[in-house]
Amino acid sequence: MISGKLYATLDEEEKKLWHSHIFEVKSGMVVMPAPNTVPQMIWEKAERAELEQLITLYGKTSVVIRLLPTPNPSQPSSNSSNVDDG
Repeated sequence: MISGKLYATLDEEEKKLWHSHIFEVKSGMVVMPAPNTVPQMIWEKAERAELEQLITLYGKTSVVIRLLPTPNPSQPSSNSSNVDDG
């Protein structure tokens, strides 16, 4: 993560790889799980302070590609039917 000040110095192509955290924080997508040992009121104050800082930062977009195993042609597909259409 980088600051908005550093983000502003990036060239336009590099900026395309980064994203703001504003939507994620304001929409409630990002939360900090509260430990059971901290009173709720105290935790909410600490969480708010952290999220207020996070909202000012940019994160680099990453893409995860999950390759599925190639089907073995010698084994019948689980999608194939055993019914004779003829």
